[in-house]
Amino acid sequence: MLWKIVFNLYLVNQVILASFFSSTKPVFLITNQDNQISSEQEIKAPQRINLNHLGTIISAKNGLVIDQKSKKILYQKNPNQSSSIASITKLMSMLVLDELDLSPEMTVIIQDSDKEIEDDGACSEIEIGEVVRVKDLLHLALISSDNDAVKALVRISGLTEQQFIQRMNQKAQTIGLSNTYFADPTGLNSDNSSTVIDLARLLTVVLEKSSIAQLINQRYYSFSIVNQPERIIKVYSTDRLLDSFLNTDPYHIIGGKTGYLDEAGYCFTFLVNNQDDHPLMIVLLGADSSQARWQEAKGLAIWTWENYQWLK
Repeated sequence: MLWKIVFNLYLVNQVILASFFSSTKPVFLITNQDNQISSEQEIKAPQRINLNHLGTIISAKNGLVIDQKSKKILYQKNPNQSSSIASITKLMSMLVLDELDLSPEMTVIIQDSDKEIEDDGACSEIEIGEVVRVKDLLHLALISSDNDAVKALVRISGLTEQQFIQRMNQKAQTIGLSNTYFADPTGLNSDNSSTVIDLARLLTVVLEKSSIAQLINQRYYSFSIVNQPERIIKVYSTDRLLDSFLNTDPYHIIGGKTGYLDEAGYCFTFLVNNQDDHPLMIVLLGADSSQARWQEAKGLAIWTWENYQWLK
């Protein structure tokens, strides 16, 4: 297939680049059994096929690939370095909101306080005075990464914004995110920070929540404004890989979340599976461009499946 040829050429080029940089201290693949994020599972970890290949070069400041079943780290770049995470923050906001158990059919009037001054180029589809259901706000928050939707949900949660942020940080500690800090629920505050290892754990926990998981991998979503039923809003996912070959048989993207701020760069975390049921958790923080983010995510997935062997 054409995409396969193109990616093989891409990966060969990356291996050449990796070899060029091999005179410096390698920061790419760690194959020791000690390098795992969890020892809970007794599943055989995949093994490297060709140890002569250093791996692929990425522009992202931090990167991680984990075999989701064994929890073995198959690729890492600055895995314990804390970095700004932008809208990946919304994954934690959704976890807290899920615990508050808001009624999906509850209606919310969008207020002035819900409107954020967008510093990341994002644009909300909802306007002041419009009435929107909670379920539609949840879809907006995860699919199109709408900051105003998150603000409205936090406002009607029964908590003040500071109390909500406190719950986010408490939840982070509860699920073992020891290097994660939240300063706001949308991700617009560049002080929201984490490591790629913590974010792999966060997305794992999020995807275990069926109420959230069913929203996170939708390509698009449409709904009507309650007090203006003739006004139909349709939004598209910020996850461009949902329309790529990596979400077409024999591959399947289970779920992911994007993020961008000037301070954070282009960020992405996602879980993807292949026909052999070898799911990979991939995290990128601080990629140089949106295009680099997508290319590097695809490249890491294909490179890993082609350079590791899963033992039965």
